[in-house]
Amino acid sequence: MPLSLNQVTELQRYRPLERVAILNIALKRLTPPEKASLNIIKLLLFVPPFFLLAQLGPFLALAGVILVLLAFSLLARPIHILFAAKHWPEAIKAYENSKADEDDN
Repeated sequence: MPLSLNQVTELQRYRPLERVAILNIALKRLTPPEKASLNIIKLLLFVPPFFLLAQLGPFLALAGVILVLLAFSLLARPIHILFAAKHWPEAIKAYENSKADEDDN
């Protein structure tokens, strides 16, 4: 499972901002069950740490919130990439078409 967009072979020839744009296109192409599954997984990752943080004192909780948010951002990207993987060909084609349209204008 790729941890970053740099490790996705289909996106190797693109610059980083282009990779992100293609990822966003691929995520928009997810079916409703895929979107629901993705959101459930993110909730399962995000909610339990906050229940634990609620038991801590205010200063420790603040530090914990920062750590949880950082960890979530590190874990969410690979999950997004995993779900978007089957939509890479369509997303790349859509990106290339939009890029060609911009070049024509």
